[in-house]
Amino acid sequence: MLDFITIVFRDELPLLEIQARSFDQYLNPTDVNQIVVVVNDDNSVLESIDTAWWGKHAGQVVIKPRSGYAFTPGNNGWDDQQLLKLLSAAQSQTKWSLVFDAKTWLIKPFDTQESALFDLQGRPNVGCMQLSPHFESAQHFVENYYGIGIEVVLGPSGVPYVFHSEDVREMIEGIPNFVQFFQQSQTYPTLLTEFVLYAGFILNKYGKLDIIYNTNNIYICVANLADWQIDKFDTFAQAINNQYTITASIHRRAYKHLTQEQLLTWVLFLESRNLICNSSNAQKILNTYIK
Repeated sequence: MLDFITIVFRDELPLLEIQARSFDQYLNPTDVNQIVVVVNDDNSVLESIDTAWWGKHAGQVVIKPRSGYAFTPGNNGWDDQQLLKLLSAAQSQTKWSLVFDAKTWLIKPFDTQESALFDLQGRPNVGCMQLSPHFESAQHFVENYYGIGIEVVLGPSGVPYVFHSEDVREMIEGIPNFVQFFQQSQTYPTLLTEFVLYAGFILNKYGKLDIIYNTNNIYICVANLADWQIDKFDTFAQAINNQYTITASIHRRAYKHLTQEQLLTWVLFLESRNLICNSSNAQKILNTYIK
């Protein structure tokens, strides 16, 4: 069983509702310990979240305010989201915890059995990948902090990300004044991220990533489209129809840049995966972001 963790803020609630439907469609309740929804916003947002969105998982949903965590919101919402991912995974009571953001939706059954997510040794099949040059400063910082070299990081180098919960706790406990350390390191020029820091900790502790992760087999394949990747929409559209792709994601800021034809392609895809009821309902949701 896993804890599924999602960080959300007010503007993403329409996206969270679709994610909840995707969990209802594609998660087996026996694989779920808890679905933890962490509100990275003021406490009033909690009242707008309905556990009924998760259907058969409604009784497994736990909604938490960020005020329940021992930190003061710092640099910006995106940075706070990174910190909340780590703090939430550290509270998980399951061996592994899987972290999402609200815009990332399951598009096919998510199988944690039969050596799909995990190999026969119990290691998550996440693969590995080269770190983007965009995170070079964070990489150098972590390499210097732990006295290691980072050649590759764990896939998919973003959400959904599989944390080893005990190691997250150990990492946090091993860094004095962790919250302050992390928030200060997120600023320029370091630009530290949660996944680079965690990968560095794992390498420092175990010597190799593949001691507890399977870096050869890949089960979590993702398709993401950011607002600066609009010219890659055709590639994205192909990826979401790939039989190996588990999740799909379009950033809320990207919607206003899509053509009507591209929006229709996306809406029809969501209908085909039973993530929205009909095109009219989808348009109502997407209109929140098409401004």
